[in-house]
Amino acid sequence: MQENILNLLDSYLYKYPKEKSRIQRIYDCLEKNLDVSDRTNMAGHLTGSAIVLDESNQEILMLKHKALNMWLAPGGHVDPDETPEEATIRELAEETSIRDESVQCQLIDIDVHPIPARPEKNEENHFHFDFRYLFTLKKKPDVRLEKNESLDYAWLKLDDVKDTYPEIYEKLSV
Repeated sequence: MQENILNLLDSYLYKYPKEKSRIQRIYDCLEKNLDVSDRTNMAGHLTGSAIVLDESNQEILMLKHKALNMWLAPGGHVDPDETPEEATIRELAEETSIRDESVQCQLIDIDVHPIPARPEKNEENHFHFDFRYLFTLKKKPDVRLEKNESLDYAWLKLDDVKDTYPEIYEKLSV
């Protein structure tokens, strides 16, 4: 798994060389042989997010996260022996019931962000290494939410997600 992640990081930096400092923490963990696929690794662990564009490439599917009460892209933790891409496809299906195998996804962003402690889950402060994959749909699908995780969904204009996902906004607004 570690080699797979290193290859993803290297390929990503080939395309976006100016982003090395944004993802350095992932390299640091891998250099220390920390298992970034283990969600109990509080130095940081892998997540995947689906950046789902509608057919016009103008709107992004966002979910109102139940626990955080924020609009976020569908996604979640990478399971052991799962790639970030596989996790993102699985999470998209679980959270929205979107299961279109004909849709290709491509890595568009990698983000490292802090997660506050959650004593009720016995979790201390940690980092998520979020691999964000772009999905472009031919038509808006029927979305059926997993009610345990999301309160609602919406197709938001690119401008509406600029503050939440500035790197995604920049890459899609080119």
